[in-house]
Amino acid sequence: MKKWMTLFLLMTFSTVILSAQTEEEEWDSYLNYYADTLAYTIRQDDTTFLNSLFDEELFLQKILLQKEDKNIQSFNKSYSRKLKKELNLGEMIVNAVDTGHYDFVNQYTSVDGDIHMIFRLLGLDGKFNYHDFQLEWVDSLYKITDVYFYANGEKLSETLQTIYRNLLRGALDVKVGNSRNNNAEKQVNKFVEIKKLLNEEKYKEANLLYQTIPEKFRQERIYKYWRIKIAENLSNQEYSEAITDYNNSYPDDPSFFFLAFDKALVEENWDGALKYLNKLDISIGLDPFLDYYRGLIYFSKDDLSNAFKFFSKIQKEYSFELLYDYLLDICITTKRNDKAVEVLNDYLSDFNYVKSDLIIWVKEGYPDFSQTAEFLVWEKE
Repeated sequence: MKKWMTLFLLMTFSTVILSAQTEEEEWDSYLNYYADTLAYTIRQDDTTFLNSLFDEELFLQKILLQKEDKNIQSFNKSYSRKLKKELNLGEMIVNAVDTGHYDFVNQYTSVDGDIHMIFRLLGLDGKFNYHDFQLEWVDSLYKITDVYFYANGEKLSETLQTIYRNLLRGALDVKVGNSRNNNAEKQVNKFVEIKKLLNEEKYKEANLLYQTIPEKFRQERIYKYWRIKIAENLSNQEYSEAITDYNNSYPDDPSFFFLAFDKALVEENWDGALKYLNKLDISIGLDPFLDYYRGLIYFSKDDLSNAFKFFSKIQKEYSFELLYDYLLDICITTKRNDKAVEVLNDYLSDFNYVKSDLIIWVKEGYPDFSQTAEFLVWEKE
C-alpha cells in the first residue's frame, strides 16, 4: 500500500513541478506541498516516500575523500556499499518521531541556491528538535541530500564523515603496519555500543564506556554530543557542564541557541531561557509553537498573566492535554472561573472525556473551585 502511495505522490510531484517551473507564483505552494507531504508520510510511518527522495550518491560525495590513492579508493568502495546497505534515512526519522508530532515550520534558500526545509519534532515528553533538510535539484526534482539536526549541532553527513575518517585512518594504518592500527575502529565500536546502552537506559554503563574513549576522540563534535546525551540522564550539573563544553567549542553553530536554551531550563535561569528561546525562534524563521514554551517559562516564573497570554495564544492552533492542564490551573488560581469552565468543555470536545470522570477529577484536584457557582452550573448542564 505504501509503495502505491509513494508512486502516486511522486507522480503528483512531477505534475506540480512542471507548473511550478512555468508559473513563478506557484513556487511557494509547491514547496509547501512538498513539505506537508513529507511530514504527513513520516507521521504515517511511511519510510519509502522519504527514502525515494533521498539522493544517496550526492550524500556520499559529502562524506568520502576524493583521492587518487588506490587504498583510499578501495576503502571508499567498501564503505559506500556498507553505508548504502545500512543507512535508512526514512527509518531514522520515523523512529525519532515515534509517537510524537512532526510538522513543517519554514523553508529558505541558502546562498548556494539549495532549498532548505525545517521540520519540528515534538516528543510526548515535551522535548523538541528541529530537522533542516537540504534539497538539491536532481533529474527534474528536488532531492534530499543532507539533514541538519539541531539537537546534534551537526549535519548527518558530518556525523558520518567523522566516523568514516576514523575508520579510514585505521584501515590505512593497517596497510602500513602501524601498531595503533585498530584504535580508531575500536573507538567507533564504542560509539555504537554507547548508543545501544542509551537505548536500553543503561546510563551509568554508557558513561563508564564513554570515559574509556581517548581524549583526542572526545574532542570531536560527535563525541561531545554523545556526552550531552549521556549527561542529561545522570545529573543536572553534568548535563549543564556538557552543554557548556559543547557551546564553548562551537559558539557559531546554529544549535548554540537550542542547547543554551536547554541549559538555562536545567539551571532554572528563566530569563536566560526566554532570551535563548527568542534567539532560536528567529534563527529558524519563527515557529508559532514556541509560544507554548514561553508560557511554560512564565508559568515557572509565577508570572501567570503572561503564561495565560501565551497558552491561550497557542490554544488557537494546537490542542493537547498538558496545555489544557496549565490553562485550567491558571484560570482556577487567578479566579477566571468562566474561562475555567470553557477549558473543561474543551477537554470534553477535544479529548472525548467522560463528563462524570472529569467532575470527579476536578473535585479531587480543585475542591474550592468545585464549590463555585460557575462550576456547579456546569456540573448540572
